[in-house]
Formats: sequence, C-alpha cells, structure tokens
Amino acid sequence: ADPPYFVLELCPGGDLGALAAASPGGRLPVARTLALAREVLEGVAFAHEEGVVHGDLKPENILLDAGGHAKIADLGLSRAARSSLAARPLEGSLD
Repeated sequence: ADPPYFVLELCPGGDLGALAAASPGGRLPVARTLALAREVLEGVAFAHEEGVVHGDLKPENILLDAGGHAKIADLGLSRAARSSLAARPLEGSLD
C-alpha cells in the first residue's frame, strides 16, 4: 500500500573533488590519498565482481561519509557487464 521508495546513506563529508580543491595546492596528503584510493578501488572491484561497470567514476562521484570514508555514488551511467544483470521490464503495475 505504500508507494515505492529507496533510502540513501547520508554522506556529510562532501565529495572528493571538493575535498581536494579545499586542500593546500589542491592536493591531499599522500597517506590520505592512498587510503581513499584503496576504498574506491575495493568498491569498484566489488562492483565488477558483481558484473556492474560504473561508467562515470570521477572525484565528484566519490562521496565521503561522516567518518571520511569513500562511498561510490551516481551509478546512473553504470551498465551490466553480464547479460544476466540487464534490466528487465517490470511485471505488474506500480499503481
């Protein structure tokens, strides 16, 4: 009886592009860069293992949660790397 909805995680840390722009010289410290790169790469690897290719990975699509950890966002251009994941028409009515 309730209308469909989805829930998103709040990421109050902004995006990676803004974080870098606010850093001295537009660069993050090496240790922070490596830690964030690891988190992003782990997320991309997981998506690829599940057959999903992001399609628009850029600093503005990496959000930072309250703890400063990277979250991959904006999967609007993502695509299924396997035909078994391709979108199928919805069955029934959403009314």
